Amino acid sequence: MRTPIEFVPPRWDVVFKELLYQVTESALLVSPYISVTPIEQVISVLKQRGLEKLVSIRVVTDLAPDNVLRGSTELSALVMLAKEIPHTIVTYLPGLHAKVYIADAVMGIVTSANLTEGGLYRNYEYGIRLNDPSRVCLLRKDITEYADLGSVVTPAQLNVLSQAAKDLRELHRKKERQASKELRQEFARRVADTELELMKIRATGQSENSIFSATIIYPVSYTHLRA
Repeated sequence: MRTPIEFVPPRWDVVFKELLYQVTESALLVSPYISVTPIEQVISVLKQRGLEKLVSIRVVTDLAPDNVLRGSTELSALVMLAKEIPHTIVTYLPGLHAKVYIADAVMGIVTSANLTEGGLYRNYEYGIRLNDPSRVCLLRKDITEYADLGSVVTPAQLNVLSQAAKDLRELHRKKERQASKELRQEFARRVADTELELMKIRATGQSENSIFSATIIYPVSYTHLRA
């Protein structure tokens, strides 16, 4: 019998796969950086279990242009997930640093590891695993309230941002090879366009005041985990 709380070892890809096998209804994946290989694993496990059309997945991540430009986040991974798992919701939350992974109300992981190849297979990461349903529910509730400060990104918007990311990376490579003023200006313009698109996503259906209010209310109301 498992204890309510366990340590997650540095090489934790086996534990992550176990979490995926615990999913029957929904998964919550919270990570600033996301890459293709771990998302392929998510899709593979759910398809193997015949759940790809049945489960819902919420992904919370930071789509800042710097993250995308450096390759820390691969938007193609999110596009693929939304295509293969129809009940996928992607939330953009600027400044995200938490890494939390939850399967239903059965299992939760809080870790230092991003949902990337390095985070799963190479880096020396560490975390804790929650097996007690009451603690998992509390974690899910708190992280969901945190995620709700972000903005939902539609599949169409993901496709636009993914193409913009490809264009930016190509421009960046050219800029590195050719230090011309015109190319630097074009790169800066495309970065500004991408940031504007993200601002539009962030503001969809919300006023400045409502975004500000929600951001203030969350930490003020953050008391239940301290008890």
